[in-house]
Amino acid sequence: MPLLLGSLRGKFVLLMAMAYIVTIVLTLLAFNSVSSSITRTLGVRFAEKQVLYEKARIRAPILKEIALSRKLSDSPMLQTWAQNESDATLKAQALLELESFRQSFQDGSFFYVIDSSRHYYYNDHQKQYSGHELRFTLDPQIPQD
Repeated sequence: MPLLLGSLRGKFVLLMAMAYIVTIVLTLLAFNSVSSSITRTLGVRFAEKQVLYEKARIRAPILKEIALSRKLSDSPMLQTWAQNESDATLKAQALLELESFRQSFQDGSFFYVIDSSRHYYYNDHQKQYSGHELRFTLDPQIPQD
């Protein structure tokens, strides 16, 4: 080995080997830095997109239920019935309309309260209260109501 280092050729080979090793180490460090930066950036972007996707996935059914509830409350048929609750024909039509809404709601149930009489109409997904949708009359004196 001392002969190799003693010659000009040996010194040149050693110098080139050191230069290659330094270059390789610097290249690996730069690659590691760039790749971890890219990985971090892609991870953050993926997480942001996943959060937005989950937010939309969770909000969609809620927004649908809200829109359906608003449509129910704006129904001309139900508003007409609420003004004349004792009319049997209107009641039959209104209950049919409430039944159609019941089928559209995610949990398969509906409730409808007429403000003037405080009557609470309800039916569940099993249609357990069909024919007996008027469940009770709300009382402002009762805190649960």
